[in-house]
Amino acid sequence: MQPTLGDDVTVFANASILGPVSIGDGAVVAAHSLVVRDVPPRHLAVGAPATLKPLGAVHRYTHGERTLPTV
Repeated sequence: MQPTLGDDVTVFANASILGPVSIGDGAVVAAHSLVVRDVPPRHLAVGAPATLKPLGAVHRYTHGERTLPTV
């Protein structure tokens, strides 16, 4: 089974998402992170193995056509 990504999920370079995990809407997976469990909506997954931190109120800026979260 493959991972399931919600809407507006950002996965940065060299991150690994293993197994049948779910990444919630608006979540961010930091670079070089290893995700092996579900990530709730609007949370930051960082580290190996990833720890979860709530993003709270996310401020956004627009870069070209992409909208990226500021953490």
